[in-house]
Amino acid sequence: MFTKLILSGVLAALSLGSSSARADAANDLYDQLKAGNCQPALGTLQARAAAGEATFQNWLGMAYHYGTCSAKDHALGAKWVRKAAEQGNARAQYSLGVMYDKGTGVPKDERQAVEWYRKAAEQGHADAQYNLGVLSAKGTGMLKDNKRQAVE
Repeated sequence: MFTKLILSGVLAALSLGSSSARADAANDLYDQLKAGNCQPALGTLQARAAAGEATFQNWLGMAYHYGTCSAKDHALGAKWVRKAAEQGNARAQYSLGVMYDKGTGVPKDERQAVEWYRKAAEQGHADAQYNLGVLSAKGTGMLKDNKRQAVE
C-alpha cells in the first residue's frame, strides 16, 4: 500500500511541467530503485529517458552503472549519462567526468575527465569543482597550476 502511494505521488509529479518537478520525480524514481521497488519505477525511468529528458537519462545511466534493478552495465550506464551530460545536466557531467577519470564504462581519459568536470563546475557542482582543483594541482589532464588553484 505504501509503495502504491509513493508511486502515485511520483507519477503525479511526473505530469508537472517544471524542470524542478521533473528532477524531483526522477530522483524519487531512482530512490525507489535503490530501495528495491523496481517495477514500475524502472519502466517509468526508461520511458522518460527514451523521451529525451536529461534528469531521467542520468538516473537511468546510474541505475545501469551500479546494477540497480538491472544487470550492472558500465558501458550502457555511460551511454545514458552522456546523453544527459550533453544536454547540460551538471550531475551527469560530473558523473561522466568520474567515469573518464576512472575508466569505468568509457576508456580512461584524463582530458575528457577535466572537460566534463569543468562543465559541471561552471554550473556550481561542488564535487566537480573539488575534483577539478585536485586534477589541476596534480597537473592531471591539464598543465599543473598551483597558483590558479590557490586563487580560485
